[in-house]
Amino acid sequence: MDNLPIDIHSNKLLEWLISRRHCPKSFQTNCDDIRQKISNAIKDLPENEQILKILNGSQFINYFHCKEILKILYETEKDTKNILGFYSSQRIKDWKEIISLYEQENVYLGEAANFLQRYIQYEVPSLRRQITKTENGIKEAERKENDYSKLAIENNRLFHQELTKWGLNNEIYEQKKKLDNLRNDLMLIAESQPKAELLRINEIKKALDYFFQFSKQIGQETDDMFPLLRLITVNLKRLVSDISVYEWKYGKKPDVLLPPALVQIQKVEINEENDEIDFGDEDEIAEIDFCTNGDFKEEIEIISFDGIDNINDEETILTASGEEALPILEHPSTCGIFLDELSILIAFLHFRIKDECATDGIAQIYLSGIEQEEIKQIQIIPLSELKCWLLALQNTFNELNDPQRLQLLRLRTSKKSFVNEIYSKIEQKMRLELKYRQLQQLSKEKQKQCLETIQTLNIHLQEIIEAAKILQENLEEDISRKYNGREVYIMGEINAVLYGT
Repeated sequence: MDNLPIDIHSNKLLEWLISRRHCPKSFQTNCDDIRQKISNAIKDLPENEQILKILNGSQFINYFHCKEILKILYETEKDTKNILGFYSSQRIKDWKEIISLYEQENVYLGEAANFLQRYIQYEVPSLRRQITKTENGIKEAERKENDYSKLAIENNRLFHQELTKWGLNNEIYEQKKKLDNLRNDLMLIAESQPKAELLRINEIKKALDYFFQFSKQIGQETDDMFPLLRLITVNLKRLVSDISVYEWKYGKKPDVLLPPALVQIQKVEINEENDEIDFGDEDEIAEIDFCTNGDFKEEIEIISFDGIDNINDEETILTASGEEALPILEHPSTCGIFLDELSILIAFLHFRIKDECATDGIAQIYLSGIEQEEIKQIQIIPLSELKCWLLALQNTFNELNDPQRLQLLRLRTSKKSFVNEIYSKIEQKMRLELKYRQLQQLSKEKQKQCLETIQTLNIHLQEIIEAAKILQENLEEDISRKYNGREVYIMGEINAVLYGT
């Protein structure tokens, strides 16, 4: 029976020692005084690698550490040993006193058992939780890095897409990552666009004449229809780009054209020729009215000939300024009217072709009731020619209704607000890309920091586990001596925590 090993559960170790009267319940009170003495004694320790290793490798200095330190002091303080074998060193006296206080009523056993339980139940699990949390932080940082990378690539794609949309040089803005000249570049691109011409004007005129003839035969009024197409087809000998908004509004061809873009270019050239000329601040320049709405105010004075009887109307100079000086297909408003009229004409040709293909169509039945002489001119138009007209009109409509072209028209005629709107949109894409690149870099740095933290925690964890194992062995040996050398095993949770079994 005396040879049977003693098994003590690690969670019940302190309770087991107190119940068998190996240490008193009030051991903690004595330990507080001892720990104060240890703190004072540590300050007076000599510089020694072995002592530093003991102090650095232990989170809690216990009785067994004190015995090791005393052994080292016997070597470092051997010069203080007298002929009787006693040491006069105060350091040795202090540590002997500490060990003596520990051994009174076996206080050291209660403290050591308490430390071991703290290692097992709190310190080691806490460090492992921190390591797990940090590892999860690395995974989260990796996920965010991938997400930020995708967002940065997407915003870079949208950034280049916007630049390409406006015909801007992607490489310049990509290298500089600045949009200082964007507003000027947008205006220059708008100015460099060629004027729109109607290459299929003859087909449009034929289709329009056909519409009027057809409408006349069925009794439909067409006096108020297609006013802009009428104006264009009446002036076949002129280029469409020569017909201005002013002529569309007032029915007269202007003698002088002052488009707003021309005024802006002149302003820039004057400023570049002599940068010493002071035109005032930008706000003052922006407030100058260049008659974009056709209404002259204080800045430009109109000479009135109304009160002079001997001046003929023929001698009056007609001036179109601002948006009224633009060609009808270069102004968003008149271009929109043109497209609306063209779409009506296209729809008409669609229905006519459909009716011509169907011999029993409603229109065909209706026309059959009209005198043959009256519809002769309508029926002689071959179906192939109607299709040719339709194709020409559709191609013209698609060319003029191109979204990029309409945006450029709006850019030329609108105020600064649209330029600022484009600028803000492109700048937003660029800033978002830079932002996500920075966040991506921060995620990489966080991963690096987490890896360093894990390395530090793992080192600290191994030190605590090693200290707990040594403390376990010391306790088992000390308790074994009290039971005449019987084997003592501290078991239970300690095996799972320290040994993973």
